[in-house]
Amino acid sequence: MLLKNTLKSILIKILPTKVIHKLQLLRFYLKYLPNNIYTKQHVKINQLTNGIDLNITQKKINRWFKLSRHQVTIVIPSYNDFEVLKPCIDSLYKTVKLKKLKIIIVDDYCQESSRKQLKQLENKQTKIIYRSKNGGFSKAINTGLKEVDQDSDVIILNSDIVCQANWFENLMYGAYKINKHVGICGPKLLYQDQTIQSAGSFRSLYGFEHYFRFEPPDNQLSQIPQYCLAITGACLYIKRELINKIGLLSEEYKFTYEDIDYCLRTWRENYRVLYFPKSQLIHYEGKTREKNKKTQDNMNDSMAIFWNKWNSWFNDRQLRNDYHQFRLIFLVNNEKTHQTAIKIINKLSNEEYFSQIWSVKRRFRVKDQTFNLRLFKNYDSLNQELIDQQAVKISLDWKTNYCVILASFKTGKAVFLKDHFEKQVEKTDDTSIKTLMLASNRQELINLNLANLNKDFFLSLEKF
Repeated sequence: MLLKNTLKSILIKILPTKVIHKLQLLRFYLKYLPNNIYTKQHVKINQLTNGIDLNITQKKINRWFKLSRHQVTIVIPSYNDFEVLKPCIDSLYKTVKLKKLKIIIVDDYCQESSRKQLKQLENKQTKIIYRSKNGGFSKAINTGLKEVDQDSDVIILNSDIVCQANWFENLMYGAYKINKHVGICGPKLLYQDQTIQSAGSFRSLYGFEHYFRFEPPDNQLSQIPQYCLAITGACLYIKRELINKIGLLSEEYKFTYEDIDYCLRTWRENYRVLYFPKSQLIHYEGKTREKNKKTQDNMNDSMAIFWNKWNSWFNDRQLRNDYHQFRLIFLVNNEKTHQTAIKIINKLSNEEYFSQIWSVKRRFRVKDQTFNLRLFKNYDSLNQELIDQQAVKISLDWKTNYCVILASFKTGKAVFLKDHFEKQVEKTDDTSIKTLMLASNRQELINLNLANLNKDFFLSLEKF
């Protein structure tokens, strides 16, 4: 101890004051650094490579909300559904303690008995708009949107929703704090029996499906915030800047697909669609559908309109450069994946492919400069440029899966080299890391094994 104090006094005398202050700050930082930043491997994932922060607590959200909340108007379409609308409004007042909160209910059914019931809900905060005739979901929502103040964000909310504690502030936090490019944020929706109804939507062979449908509410993979192709229109937080950019909902859809259409328009304009599970709501799905006998016919018409409009968006992706070569972008996260990328490029080495390797600076020491290599300052700058690239975007590591998924909603195709992935998951002892690994293998990824890596594989990408 005496020797330690002696050395300390000598250093104080010989070192400049600025250096001493920096050393003191460093000592303080290391002493009080939260323990959860470290694991046995010394590094803990607190932020995914797509930029989503995982270290979010309710206390942190509440603190932000008090200082930074935005003006919001909630627009609710009503279809002769007072029996579910009344509990919805009651739950709104119970969970959102804002005197300036505005609610617009659009009556799209126009029956006199319905109007008499709706008048019970009207007050200084809640406005009722009575349409002269039935126009459908999009028409009703747009009628309400036109009445919203120009400086206000919007939450589209189904009448058969029951709001849960903290849903409102959490949804707003997701829209603003996860990434500045988020335009739409959606919650986790639960059925009445508490199983998951929707955790974001993806495209399948059968159309569009909800992630984790009918799974338990505490499903670990459903707890990870994710960028999604679309969020169901039962609850959408839409930022004002996005509305100003892309306008209102499309009214060509008679029933369904208008929410997916709006989300695709969001991606097309370089905004993002985020699933944020810290916000949860109960959704009595389909409670108003049975009231309309034309529901199925309208759904079929809407589906035809949607695919006529968006088929080329999905199926005609440009994957080649001007020389008709397949353009391949390999995302690497460390020296091992970098060497794997080089091996693959050597295997494909001919005039039919143009390959690049992308990564962030200081992730590893690059020993081989033979191939086209692009290094970015951070993953945010990498992701922003990757989104617009017309190419096959290939992830060689579960961490970079999140990057290629984010970058494939608008352009290109996302591919994941799955060799040894299951073995890596099995060998991982840290349950939180294992969850992140499994959550990275999303439906948007096209899985690939080295044994199947050939021209036929890339040709298949152009067909679907």
